[in-house]
Amino acid sequence: MSAAGGGTGDAAPDKRSSSAGLSNEIFEQQLAQLEDQLVDAMMGKQAMEDEVARLKERTHELENQLAVALSSSEAAAQPNSPAQRARTSTVGGRGVLDASASDSTQPKRPSSLTLSARVAQLQANIIGQWRIFLDDLKEEQEDDMVVVTAEPDVLSMKLLKLNVARFRAAFRPIKFTIDLVSHVLTWSNPAATAIICVTMWLLVLSGILIPVLLLAMAGFLTYMYYLEAGVTKLRPFGYTDEPVHSGEPDPSMRDRVTLMLSIARRVQNLLGDVATVLEKLANLVTWKNPTVTRKLRNMLLIGGIGMLVLPDYWIGFLVGTNVCLQLFVLKHLFRKFPKLRAKYDTVPNMFAALPSAADVAAIHAPTGASGSRSATIAADAASLMSEDGISLDGRADAEAAELKQSKKHRKEHLLRDQFGFENVELIGNWRCALLNKASKYTGHRQGKLYLTARHLCFDPASGFFSSASEKDKLLIDLADIVTIRKAKPISFSPGDGFSIEVILSDSHSILFGALVRRDVTFETIAKQGASLALDWGTAALASIQEPPKSK
Repeated sequence: MSAAGGGTGDAAPDKRSSSAGLSNEIFEQQLAQLEDQLVDAMMGKQAMEDEVARLKERTHELENQLAVALSSSEAAAQPNSPAQRARTSTVGGRGVLDASASDSTQPKRPSSLTLSARVAQLQANIIGQWRIFLDDLKEEQEDDMVVVTAEPDVLSMKLLKLNVARFRAAFRPIKFTIDLVSHVLTWSNPAATAIICVTMWLLVLSGILIPVLLLAMAGFLTYMYYLEAGVTKLRPFGYTDEPVHSGEPDPSMRDRVTLMLSIARRVQNLLGDVATVLEKLANLVTWKNPTVTRKLRNMLLIGGIGMLVLPDYWIGFLVGTNVCLQLFVLKHLFRKFPKLRAKYDTVPNMFAALPSAADVAAIHAPTGASGSRSATIAADAASLMSEDGISLDGRADAEAAELKQSKKHRKEHLLRDQFGFENVELIGNWRCALLNKASKYTGHRQGKLYLTARHLCFDPASGFFSSASEKDKLLIDLADIVTIRKAKPISFSPGDGFSIEVILSDSHSILFGALVRRDVTFETIAKQGASLALDWGTAALASIQEPPKSK
């Protein structure tokens, strides 16, 4: 009996605990539903308050317009009002003449008075215009003024997406121009970049760079005029006049809240970055980092004295040459070699060495009051403010890795846009030329060869002397390849050539030439084919690993 009683006593707490857990779960579900209903109610209340505020402002605006209209009608009804005088003077003083002319009993003036009548008319015009000018200078009462206020728009996902689409459409020509300039400055097409660099330097040497730029802008505006007039149909790249539509209905209230939080987070980060930049500029002026401010002062002194001493031609020549070197030579070297940039890129390094307000506060804060975290921040800020406090090797390695990763992401995004991939993993890319076996010396197409996990892609380059088209692109499935081998189509080329020949399952042969790192490219493609268990990849990899035959 005691055992049975003990079993019953043990079962009762289990039932109570299970029922308590079930009730807690039901309570949590109800609480979540109440939270959703509360969010919906708050958003609905905010929308109603915005609508009421908009209607109140609209009502106030209509009342002001009605008051102005009533005051204007009363002023116009008075015979000696400024409006009546202005209306009479606007006629040019001809009211007296017209009245005299309308009087049939009054005889016409003789022709000898024509000159005096003209003088009187001119005098009346001058007096009337002067009265109008004086009347415009009078201060108006606030009740007579029409207050124009912008109507606030209620937060709408549809309107937000429409504005984003409008911004993208308006920014598309600017983005294309930025991409084109970046294409030139990064030496994507070395021949075109070299020609532009030399041409710009020659214009600087001749002293006509600014006039040529102004004439080019005027020519572009003239071209856009002919485009809008319908004379030409050739539109600039990135330009479109198609209407923008959002095309999506309003989302749920939860999506609106998520959108608001996302916008608030981005605004917070943007304001933080802007505040950091402004704080660094303020600290630059207030000598918070004496080394950087002293360098800036010396640069300004040298520049000011040089502009006072040197002639205008030499000032323009030196400035233009410096701009050409910075844009076409130094920026490219700094982008390619991060360690070189960390040592010799003066302006970014000077700005990076400036402390923000938080860094200055951490430096001057007492160590005991702020603890180990403040001490760590102060030590980091002190090392940042010192002239040699930047760890060049660590910073350069981190920047090199970040630059490499960003380049890879940018190229993967390019492949998705150019070839319609949803998800792509870039393995390697090489600059090359698509050769034509029938015309080896002239029939070639410059571009880039991309290797992904499943495809071999050739993207032709759009240079200043040639334009890329869809038919020039190549998308080769690695499973369609039968053979890949090294080739030497030009017999007098050094070594064993710089080309790779790809033979497809339909016996079609494709020849890629001008591969500076041909052996590395061939080995990478062969390894990818072997990883997919393709016969041609295994055979190509075996041919690489075979020792060279002795002659």
